[in-house]
Amino acid sequence: MLQVPNYFAYIWQLFPYQIIVETLKSIRIILFSILISVIGSKAFGQTNPILGHFFASEKEGEVILSWEIVAGSTCNGIQIYRSTDALSYNQIGDIPGICGNISFAQDYIFSDVNGVKNKTNYYKLRLGSSGYSPVISVEIIDINLNGYLIRPNPITESSRIYFNNETNSESLINIYDFKGIEVYSSKSQNDYFTIDGIRFNSGIYIFSISVYGKLTKIKGKLVVQ
Repeated sequence: MLQVPNYFAYIWQLFPYQIIVETLKSIRIILFSILISVIGSKAFGQTNPILGHFFASEKEGEVILSWEIVAGSTCNGIQIYRSTDALSYNQIGDIPGICGNISFAQDYIFSDVNGVKNKTNYYKLRLGSSGYSPVISVEIIDINLNGYLIRPNPITESSRIYFNNETNSESLINIYDFKGIEVYSSKSQNDYFTIDGIRFNSGIYIFSISVYGKLTKIKGKLVVQ
């Protein structure tokens, strides 16, 4: 009878248990990193033992907070807090009564329509006697009437030029010095361009952003210190 070699036993001899465990841990870290890159602009936290996840996302000035209380865990009420400096927090919401469920995971959603525009908004939850959640943050960008927003401006090290690009179309930015000489260009499919101030001498520059499919160009000035 044909015998099939036991490859699993052979692998086990080559790679001891501890090496396999550490390899699995490394794979988990890599997968977690991929998850972060996919989430992108969303923020999340989940270190509280009764918290399955805690996410924040922003669209058109509205911040949506979503979280999960793990199965078998409960708390006496949930309070939602917001801050713009990660130091001083104000309560912006309250969910009274018993939260969570002893039989299944319980999901919650909270909408914040009063977030501070053009600031980083920090959020945390108080989960009754189980303490606080991790702090997560979302930046609310409000494009002005010129069609763009530079943060920070003046530019010292790194800055972003935000503009309207709802369809994630390919966009092109051209930056010129005051003599009209092009000194930088770049393409993006995001709704912003990252500008590295180290690339430029101190001074005032003119920029132009072209979005594929739009006839009107976005033009403005930026200052590099």
